[in-house]
Amino acid sequence: MMQVLKLINSQKEVALVHGYDTLVGAWNELTRDWSSVEWQSVQRDEMRGTEKCVLNLPEMQFTRKMKVNPVTGEVLHMGTAFQCSLPKLLYGKNTQTLPIDDHLDALARADAVVQRWFPGAPSVGEMTPRRIDATDDRLLGAELLVAAALRKLGDVEMPGARAHKRKPWRGQAGTINWPGCSGSHTSKAYSKYLESGHEESLGTLRVERGAIGLKCVRSDYQKALCLAQEQGHLTIEQALGCSGLSKAILGPFPGIVDAVLKEVEEMTVGQLFTKAILVGLSPARAASLVGYANVIQHFGSYENTKLTRQGQYNLRKDFARVGVDPHDVEFGPLYLKRIGSPRQMSPGEIAAADLKQVEEDEQAARQAGLEAKKRLRKQVREEAAAGDVGLV
Repeated sequence: MMQVLKLINSQKEVALVHGYDTLVGAWNELTRDWSSVEWQSVQRDEMRGTEKCVLNLPEMQFTRKMKVNPVTGEVLHMGTAFQCSLPKLLYGKNTQTLPIDDHLDALARADAVVQRWFPGAPSVGEMTPRRIDATDDRLLGAELLVAAALRKLGDVEMPGARAHKRKPWRGQAGTINWPGCSGSHTSKAYSKYLESGHEESLGTLRVERGAIGLKCVRSDYQKALCLAQEQGHLTIEQALGCSGLSKAILGPFPGIVDAVLKEVEEMTVGQLFTKAILVGLSPARAASLVGYANVIQHFGSYENTKLTRQGQYNLRKDFARVGVDPHDVEFGPLYLKRIGSPRQMSPGEIAAADLKQVEEDEQAARQAGLEAKKRLRKQVREEAAAGDVGLV
């Protein structure tokens, strides 16, 4: 039986980081005059009597919607909403999630920004929550594992959603999105490093689920507190102060991701070679799979391997037989050890080996005799030259 090579691989535990990210709050105001605000975008519909203004700031985005009577010009409704990333607002960059214990500090920062642009507006903590995103990061330690997990999540349907919203769609940088609408949840998973560009986010899989609309936030708030009925007006401070809200918003989504992560493993060159041998491929074919995996990673597709269509088909078939995606193979340092007993030889092979050993022994003896004669003749010549004895 052939010797098998096995990779010594240390398994790493997946670390979890839990908290909040995006927050959207709103307030209604008919008496304040904020005409001095320089809105970056203004959209008006004279026929319907609507107006939408947008102001984008580095730390926050403001949107004001107003509806007036087209005939009298009376303001019927005017509401202003803000949207911000709580970690970015508090820490200066959005590379980590906001721990639940730090929500008051983040709300104080948000309130300072709102008051600077809209003096006299209500406190952020007293505003109505319109959207809260809860996150549950997975620290996988390598972007290769994040990419492998996202590829598998792209085939997962969201249970409990409507039929046309169960299947995900892929966004930029490999983001996997499960669509939602107002009054429901939206879920997505993505690489935090590709989204932020910061090296400290390398190997971080961001698992994010957002409660969209006041109705959805209130429902999750009631689930977190096990309330049977609504308890009056819900504020942002009340919602974020509920320790179980993030878990209620995330729902079953983290469990779905964890089930996928169990199927994802760090695939190295040694593991690919070992798996190929174990499924019955020859060592030469196993080694060629390693080389083709490297080519596919660098050039992006099977077509760039310069194989014929039949060769590409056979290559895909062999990778599928091994159960490895060539994009998941990590070409890093390899540590191998031998396991199993040596292969036993047949009687004919034993006889041939014995005969070869006899021939090698005879050749060694002849060589040793020749070396001894050479030494003896050299000694005699040296003694003759010294005059001790004469030549015979």
